[in-house]
Amino acid sequence: MASAAFTPSLSRAVTKRPPLATPPSCHCPPPEVSAAAPTGRRALLTAATRAAVAAAAAIHVCPSPDGQTAAGLGLRRAAAAALPASPANGADVDSAAAAAAAAAARVAADCRPYLDALGASTPRGGRPPLAFRGASPPAATTTTTTTPAGGGAPAAGDGGLPPGMRRVHPAPDLLDEATYGAAGAAFFGRLDRALTAAGARVTPSVGHILTGDAAAAAAWGTPVTVWPVGPVGYVWWAGPGGVDVYAAGDEAFGERPGGGVAPSEAAVTAAFAADVAAAKGPPVVGERLADALAAGREVLFAADGGWWEVPPDVGAAVARQLWGEGGG
Repeated sequence: MASAAFTPSLSRAVTKRPPLATPPSCHCPPPEVSAAAPTGRRALLTAATRAAVAAAAAIHVCPSPDGQTAAGLGLRRAAAAALPASPANGADVDSAAAAAAAAAARVAADCRPYLDALGASTPRGGRPPLAFRGASPPAATTTTTTTPAGGGAPAAGDGGLPPGMRRVHPAPDLLDEATYGAAGAAFFGRLDRALTAAGARVTPSVGHILTGDAAAAAAWGTPVTVWPVGPVGYVWWAGPGGVDVYAAGDEAFGERPGGGVAPSEAAVTAAFAADVAAAKGPPVVGERLADALAAGREVLFAADGGWWEVPPDVGAAVARQLWGEGGG
């Protein structure tokens, strides 16, 4: 999907789709994306887990109630909310706001293709949604920041970035049994062959999964916002069963009644692709990224430079800095 160049801040000049005749509700999925009840691991999340990440999830669904507030003030409010009350916290707020501005500048510089795709698929006047994952293991970190041992004001890390922001580039693991189990590995192996046969750039053997649902990301660890670095490709499924890329039972796709399978590898791959399309809808390749995230869908993606992981509160401040309080 061709997209216009991204220009950060309120003067952003991203070409986006014309506004809808009837803007979608804050609590409904965007047009042409089927709503479906959560399945698989989503259904196992506790109410407490969902409550813990509700604030982070809400930031990308509904516009700010004070849409006329300047982005800089929004950064200060986010910083103030993250700090304990103290007479010294005025300077702490300024420091946190400066760190969030530095984070937004780094994201704008490193993540241009992702921001272009996100902005181009967001309805005019809306704020692009955030993407989430569970935090990557420490071994995946390539750049990080630190917090002072004694607490207090966030310490500026590399380049003045906020604490907890780090760039990661982990190896793909969707084909590993340790990730989704043997059944999941079998599914992703078949999906890899099906997408490769279809000419897709992004496949499970080179990709990872992100989601527009912070609560779903929490099932994999502390949720963080994700900002892919460099050239990025993505694919997702818009049908009723496409909320998750993989759900328990999907490994049976491609099998035929009686326990048999199609007689050749090519036939198995074709049968598998047909079953996936029937259950999840046809793959949406390189298009409508904002639709997928706003609807809480999982997205299979691959980014040449890995991605920045940013704590949700800072990620929300970064989004306000990039897109403005009420969107572009």
